[in-house]
Formats: sequence, C-alpha cells, structure tokens
Amino acid sequence: MGWESVQAVLAGILSSPVFILLVSLGIFVALAWLALPFALYGVRRRLDRIIEGLDRLQALLEDVPGGPPAAPAGERAGGPVREGAGLLDELREALRGAVPELQERVLDAGRVEYVHRRGWGREFACLSVLLENGRLRASFPLRELEKAYPRFSGGQFEQYVRAFLGERHGVLPASPPGADELAVIIQPGTRKGLEIFAGIVREQLWGSMTEEASP
Repeated sequence: MGWESVQAVLAGILSSPVFILLVSLGIFVALAWLALPFALYGVRRRLDRIIEGLDRLQALLEDVPGGPPAAPAGERAGGPVREGAGLLDELREALRGAVPELQERVLDAGRVEYVHRRGWGREFACLSVLLENGRLRASFPLRELEKAYPRFSGGQFEQYVRAFLGERHGVLPASPPGADELAVIIQPGTRKGLEIFAGIVREQLWGSMTEEASP
C-alpha cells in the first residue's frame, strides 16, 4: 500500500498543470540561456561594424579642406552639360571604388542605375542616379530596401546622410524626413563629399546586404 500511495502521489504531481508549466518554463529558460551567447555575438558584430564605419567617415570628414569648394574644370570650360557629365563620372568612380559589388547599369548619358544581384535571376535596383541641370539626383527606395533586406534600416541610413553630409560637402537631402524614398542632390565642387556619400552607401547599405546574405 505504501508504494502504491507513493506512485499515486507522483502520478498526481507529474500530471499537474503547474508541474508541466514549471518544466516547460525551465526548458525555455535553458534554451534561451544556451542561445544568449550567439545573440550577443551577433549584436556585438553589428555594433563593431557600425563603429568601424563611423571611424572611417570621421576620418573622411577630418580630411575635408576648409574654405569654399573650387569650381570644377567642366564649369571653367564653360558648359553646364560638360560639368554635369564630369560630376556623374566622378560619382560613378567613387561608387565603383567603395561598392564594386553593385552592378552598374548605364541607361543613357544622364541616367545610371545600381543593382544588387541576389542570386540566379534575382535583382534589386537599390540606387538610381539622374543628371539634371548640371547636378545629380540620387534616389534610394528606403521602404522597398527594408522589405528586401530586413537588416537594413532606412531611418538609420537617412540619419547618416543628414548627419554627415550637407551644403559644406555639396550633397543635400532633397526629400522630407521619413519619406519612402530618400532623394539626395549632389552639386559640383568637392570630391570629398562624393567619397563620404559613397562611404555611407558602403557601410549602411551594402553592409546590410552582406549581413543578409551571410548564414
């Protein structure tokens, strides 16, 4: 009778909803504890990448010479079309140096598109550049980028552009804050602004694409 009573008590405990809940909670806590180091490693890796990007951008900013920007050679030669064409060539060169992985498509003499190939037959247009009135208009579809690349933050990308660029560098945001598409006007005058712009594209846009593709 004694052993049967013990068995009955044990059976009652094991079948108790409270016991099952406690066991489930213990298993969940154990699994969460085991996964915690991997989660922390991922967060630290992303923070390290952001810090490295900020350091590189800061180095570019410190290297910007003072005073008003010099007029480009195209303008001195007396032709806004030639000036704009030279500016487009400079931007293409800066982007090729910073993000050679993006595929460049020249649509015509004044339009260039940058595409990310995500696999066989899968492409995503992440940046379009238009030459108009001797200036460049670069457009980023922020919301579409966020859908295609969950690790990409349109808000953070826009903050970088507004914080590190401006009239001094000849790169001016042309869209209202929080818009679905970020438009940037690039004026002739300083190559350093193009390098900073390309660096932001490298660190914030391509960096998110790379993380998304990583296992």
